[in-house]
Amino acid sequence: VLKILVSGMSRLDLNDLSCQLGNKTVPATVINLAEIRCVTPAVNGSGAVALSVLRHGEEITTQKLKFFYRNDAAVLSVTPNHATEGGGEVATIIFREMPQELRYVKCHFGDAEVEAFKITPMSIKCNVPQLPPGEYGLSISINGIHYTRQQTPFFISPAIRLNTLDPNSGPVNGGTIVSIDGTGFLMHQTVYCRFGNSIVVGFVRSSEKIQCKTPPQASTGQVYVEISVGDNVAFFASPLKYEYLENVIVSSIAPSFGPTNGSTVVVVSGSGFADKSTLSCRFGSVDHVISAGTYINPNKISCISPPSEVAPLNVEISVNGVDFSDSGQRFEYVAPVRVQSFYPRSGPYRGGTNVVIEGKNFIASPHLRCRFGEMDVVAEYFNTNSIFCVTP
Repeated sequence: VLKILVSGMSRLDLNDLSCQLGNKTVPATVINLAEIRCVTPAVNGSGAVALSVLRHGEEITTQKLKFFYRNDAAVLSVTPNHATEGGGEVATIIFREMPQELRYVKCHFGDAEVEAFKITPMSIKCNVPQLPPGEYGLSISINGIHYTRQQTPFFISPAIRLNTLDPNSGPVNGGTIVSIDGTGFLMHQTVYCRFGNSIVVGFVRSSEKIQCKTPPQASTGQVYVEISVGDNVAFFASPLKYEYLENVIVSSIAPSFGPTNGSTVVVVSGSGFADKSTLSCRFGSVDHVISAGTYINPNKISCISPPSEVAPLNVEISVNGVDFSDSGQRFEYVAPVRVQSFYPRSGPYRGGTNVVIEGKNFIASPHLRCRFGEMDVVAEYFNTNSIFCVTP
């Protein structure tokens, strides 16, 4: 619709008015004594044509007017092509064919209209308004009146909220599967997780859970965790933080064996230990048992061995309760020692009495000991059924 402002007309001049654009004439609609409107006819190409107002087929305009036909703005892409129902995200529209003149530029998301706030030679930017979830046609106006015939699909998803991370820490070498609980996730969506400045692909497990594998980091410390839906451009700010920890290394364990009924205090030496409630010790690889670890210092913790059958089992440590070391240190479960008899049963208080202890399941170990009251002395191994000690 072309709006023409006129002057010097009376009511007698309002009959049989028309507009001529180039060699094409169309009827005019009188709005009032100062305004008429005409619907522009279609032409074969862009460019300027002469514009005049006719009454009874005779030109009545005294000025030489021109009307410019332009090519319709062709949208090449919209980035991102989605937003959440809360609005406020920025959509960048890139043109395939940029119109020569941009004035009163607006974006139309369905029935919602917003003005462009940034215009460059080949693109414009618009803030996405608040809209209910769904698919909308995005069209552009470069003169504030006419919109592009082409509509680009634009998707509004439910508002995304991130609530918790589990686990919220892991080793700097990455590879930890982190579950992010929240709301607003859609099963068909592609999601990206950003840990600090590193981006990885995530997986939507349900409307309330996303899982991501942590990327490696060069150093320890906390980083923010953010989510992008559909692409890796627009990330949703989040208060959630993930802490990168040193890689756990186990160098030795002591003692290296204990009874099958468990309850042996095993001291683990190494590096990367941290005072966390999730500090854990794993005995075994396949049918493993996990027990709580007790923090001593960054290079030492202790574990209580769980019950097990006679067998050597790998002992590995985790700070976050998920990622365990891969050291290969072994704790050997042995049959519990049984004392059946000893002789002599008495001796002088000054000590020095040779005592033979008989029983079952004795082991030739440098740690073999006899305890008299609260005093321990070194024992000498004879065989699996007998050992020898000297009273203190």
